[in-house]
Amino acid sequence: EILHIRGGGSAPAPVYTAARSHQRLTVRPGESLWQIAQRAGVGVSVLAHANHLTGRTVLHPGQVLNIPAHTVVAAINHRQERAATRGQTTTYVVRQGDTLWQIAQQFHVQPHSLMQWNRLASASDIQPGSRLTIYTR
Repeated sequence: EILHIRGGGSAPAPVYTAARSHQRLTVRPGESLWQIAQRAGVGVSVLAHANHLTGRTVLHPGQVLNIPAHTVVAAINHRQERAATRGQTTTYVVRQGDTLWQIAQQFHVQPHSLMQWNRLASASDIQPGSRLTIYTR
């Protein structure tokens, strides 16, 4: 394994490039494939293809995903890691015509997570004026 380190000086965090067949990242609670792709510095389609995922695949916290070779992953310190994983609460007021799926996409969370956080039995339980609690990073 070869580790190239860039940065230092005034750089906010070093950047590590893995020179092996693949690298792994663990899915954090509430994290979407898009967020993981951003964190890994790869495109969503590249990440999905490398892990045999489809648009219907549900990610689970703790799931380990393979990151294709020669991708860049930013290194962060413990304080930054805690800040990145600590959820922040947002309240969203449902508007006429909103769907649970659209709201989930807007906040980069899974629809089933929205249902769990708000104790909804089904996606059709939302009504205009309803307040949804959303946990984001």
